[in-house]
Amino acid sequence: MKKVGFVMVISAFLLVGCGTKGNKAEESKAASSSETQTMTNSSSSAKQASSQTQSTTTNSQSVAKNTNTTQNETTSASTTISSTTETMVTPNPLSGYTNDQIEYARVWLAVMGTHYKTDLASGNFKLHVSHSAAGAAVNPYDSTSLTFPTETVTLSGEYGYQSLVVYSSNHNGTITCYPVPSHFQGDPRDQAAVKKQEQEILDQATIVSIPTGNPEDVKELITVQVVDN
Repeated sequence: MKKVGFVMVISAFLLVGCGTKGNKAEESKAASSSETQTMTNSSSSAKQASSQTQSTTTNSQSVAKNTNTTQNETTSASTTISSTTETMVTPNPLSGYTNDQIEYARVWLAVMGTHYKTDLASGNFKLHVSHSAAGAAVNPYDSTSLTFPTETVTLSGEYGYQSLVVYSSNHNGTITCYPVPSHFQGDPRDQAAVKKQEQEILDQATIVSIPTGNPEDVKELITVQVVDN
């Protein structure tokens, strides 16, 4: 009878121990499952965050690309407009006239202005042109006159009162203009006075810049030019 009681006590202890181990095993399994779930959730969150970051980066790159494309298109359009503007050619209103014809008209306008227009309106103006080689006489009424050092051109109106211009071209947009009078005054027998006047004409020569002038005035003078020699 005592043996039976002893055996029952031992059995009770064993049952309690197994129950405790079973509970611990269940608790360990539950804890492991919870940790696994936590890791899974963390991994999912990380993937989601990474996906969002990649999406944001892709969108930013797309915006930057679109911006660059727009800038390139704008630059291209601007270049095209500029190129088109540069290739536009303005018609030359003096095309068809020679350089000499244009020069004579511009020189007269630069030195004498447009006073000729009054006489031109009444048909009393012509622009006469004559050429003289280097060494031509300064005073055509003096057989021993001093001479011009270079070739000269004389422009004159139809009448003496319309004056004249005697010049040599410097071929750089300027002329050397000599103050030759329409009429030489004084006694031609007074050679000292005559030579003094001739020397003053040479010494008082001035450099005059010749502007392009009004093309309509230039054309007007070209139409009334008379080249004498």
